[in-house]
Amino acid sequence: MAMATIPTQTHALLSIPFDSTTDFTVLAGHCENLADALLHSDDPALRQALCRRLTYCLGQLRPRWTTPFRLI
Repeated sequence: MAMATIPTQTHALLSIPFDSTTDFTVLAGHCENLADALLHSDDPALRQALCRRLTYCLGQLRPRWTTPFRLI
C-alpha cells in the first residue's frame, strides 16, 4: 500500500529574510505585501503561515515606531 503524499504550498514571501537590522521602509513594505497576500489567500495553512510571518515582521517594526525617522 502506497502512502499518500501531502503537497506543501510555499509562498515566496515566506522565504524573504529580514530581522531587526532590516531598513524600516523595507520592513514596512514586507508587512504590506504579507497583508495583501493574506487577504487574497484561501488556503488555511498558507494564511496561518502568512499571519505568523506578518506578526514577526510587525514585531520587528514595533521598537522603531517611537524612533523618529525621516520621510522622503
